[in-house]
Formats: sequence, C-alpha cells, structure tokens
Amino acid sequence: MPDLLVRDVPSEVADALTERARAAGMDRRNGYASIFAQLVQLPIVKVSYTLRFFGPQDEVYRYIKRSPDGKIGFQLRPLLF
Repeated sequence: MPDLLVRDVPSEVADALTERARAAGMDRRNGYASIFAQLVQLPIVKVSYTLRFFGPQDEVYRYIKRSPDGKIGFQLRPLLF
C-alpha cells in the first residue's frame, strides 16, 4: 500500500482527526486511512455543466449552462408539438 504524507496541517485539525479515530476504536494511522476512504466515495461536483432538455424528435429545445467562471446562461426555444 502506498504511503501518503500530508504537510502543514493545523494542529487543531490533526488533533480532531486523531480524536475521531480514537472514538471509532482505531489508531491514528487506520483512522486517517478510513477518513480518506470515505472521502473518495463522495461525489465529485463539477464547476461547469450543461443541462439539455429534449423535444419529441430528440432535438435540444432548452439548455442551462454554467461555465467555469460561474456565469450561467440558458436558451429557451418554443416547443412545437
């Protein structure tokens, strides 16, 4: 298993992580490994996305887009049935 070295962690953060590990009945090393294992299970939230809404012939008739700089744009086309 590879080693992971984390530097410059504030002492109160390191102490809180150690306390969490002890409360779970683990030593610090196993507690940190458990916390990292839980972190990688969380979803990754993208900073940009596009939501497309499709019409009856599978054409895109609406979309909402968020760019990496935080700008949000949208386009609405009338839906003709």
